Amino acid sequence: MKLKNILEANPDGTISKDEDKKRAKLVKDSVKSMEKFVKDIHTQADKIGGSFRSPGIRAEVKKAIKGIFEKI
Repeated sequence: MKLKNILEANPDGTISKDEDKKRAKLVKDSVKSMEKFVKDIHTQADKIGGSFRSPGIRAEVKKAIKGIFEKI
């Protein structure tokens, strides 16, 4: 069903008046959380493998996380 067929949709195609604001907050909060998460991955990988092995460890974590995103 297309949004234009939904009677409660706003002229811009959104459903709620604050949908854009909520979506922007979700993106902002998600990026902030992900940046913290990635920083922690780098820190932990460095502790585990030092400067030589940590890039491989980070790549392994990245591959695992990418697999999760591909499932959704």
